[in-house]
Amino acid sequence: MPTRRPAEQVATPEANPIGQYLGVAKKWWWLLVLGVIVPSLLSYRLASQQPTLYQAQATLMVGGSIWTANPNPNAVAISTMLAQSYAQLVKRQPVTRAVIDKLGLSTTPEALAEQITARVQPQSQLLEIEVTDLHPEWASAIANALANELIIQSPGARQDAEERSFNEKQLIDLRARIETVTRDLEAERARLAELTSAAEIAEGEERIAALERVWILYQSAYSTLYQSIVSEQSPNTLTIVEEAPLGTPVPSRLPLVVGVAGLAGLGLAFGGVLLIELTDDRLKWEGPGHSRALGVPVLGAVSRMRPSDGPLILQSRPGSREAECFRGLRTSILLSGGRNAPQVLLCTSAAPQEGKSLVVANLGVAMAALGRRTLIIDGDLRKRQLHRMFNLANGQGLSELLCSGESAKGYIQPTSIPNLSVLRAGGPASDPTSLLASTHFRVVLEDLRRDYDVLLLDSPAALVVPDAAILASHADGVLLLVDAQTTSRRAALRVRRTMEEQAGAHILGTVFNRVRLKRHQYYYH
Repeated sequence: MPTRRPAEQVATPEANPIGQYLGVAKKWWWLLVLGVIVPSLLSYRLASQQPTLYQAQATLMVGGSIWTANPNPNAVAISTMLAQSYAQLVKRQPVTRAVIDKLGLSTTPEALAEQITARVQPQSQLLEIEVTDLHPEWASAIANALANELIIQSPGARQDAEERSFNEKQLIDLRARIETVTRDLEAERARLAELTSAAEIAEGEERIAALERVWILYQSAYSTLYQSIVSEQSPNTLTIVEEAPLGTPVPSRLPLVVGVAGLAGLGLAFGGVLLIELTDDRLKWEGPGHSRALGVPVLGAVSRMRPSDGPLILQSRPGSREAECFRGLRTSILLSGGRNAPQVLLCTSAAPQEGKSLVVANLGVAMAALGRRTLIIDGDLRKRQLHRMFNLANGQGLSELLCSGESAKGYIQPTSIPNLSVLRAGGPASDPTSLLASTHFRVVLEDLRRDYDVLLLDSPAALVVPDAAILASHADGVLLLVDAQTTSRRAALRVRRTMEEQAGAHILGTVFNRVRLKRHQYYYH
């Protein structure tokens, strides 16, 4: 009799996030590689086709405080702030349009502004104007033209030129007068040194004193006029400190562009595969180390089989890895109960076409190979296809047995495989669920327990009809079959809850079917 136990909550261990990410990367490595290679190649091709650009830079000084011995701190601060304004002004239309007209450029003010980079050195009055162009000569010419245009449009350029010229001429005249008086003083002092008469000495000293008064007068006037000229250098004047030389090539950014494109592609590809994995609810086989799924042990993984091999792989290719998968599954089942291995086993799944009959048939062959008297019962009274795998005609079977109330011996069909017999589904039944729930079916199973070592029950999909839950109530253990390509985790959990809560069944473990195994790899637990 099957051992009843209360339904359990599914307790799955918390997965390691790093391990999950590594697993995703390993699974989708080809897409991640493409995500790096394709953007990198495209960016390399586009970037390598771009023409060479040239840069030239002119430097302006805002204000004239730097040329004075004792600069005014307020003037320096004002010039520094004005430099930021000029950095913005150089890209405005009044300046760019004037440069376009003077140089005869075939461009627009907006396009020219895109070629200009203006920056102010931190805590200084230096304004740097950098121009990028396809031709080194034009880069230099445009940078210098922009610097000159800023000077022309600045307030300092509108000072009275005549007044400045007059002051400069007066300064030159005073310098000449000072030099003349200085020579006269030197001549008088030399003559005084040669005089011996007291009257002549006194007269010479008077002339020297008079010349010294004149020299002081001229020197004072010179200093006053010089300071006046210097003071005309206001904080809002511009001076070219360094003209732009011939443009130099812009350093290539090809490695940076390709690297950024590759990283961006990798990020997008990895984000895409993460999205695929998050939205993919399929219950996946994680490799030979996968020991638990849905909170129960993983008993085995069955590889995909070729249609040409036929349904009974242990007969057609007994040395194949597919056959070894069923032998490993057999071992896991026999060891799962310790000394008391389960006698009546039910194989079910969430949906149709997930390989239940195929697994039951090959598992029966594997059990029989150990000398165990094995009976396979086709409990799927709706599809009735298990007999085809053993090349048997679907004569009278389980349907007729349950309707007749007779013993099962007359309905059991031996196969060509030693120790293996089949109880076929039989003809169509009007109410398969009621037949499987009948008392006679329970009595039949009790009789068969005495005659056979292993009873394997095939069943319909558990989420389609209630037949599987009824069959599970008669079994010692339930094999929950999972199609590694289609079965969702949600559906598999519903099957487990149905088996445990409605039928009180014992879920022996999960079996993954249609797994893509690597060469020379098979699963055993």
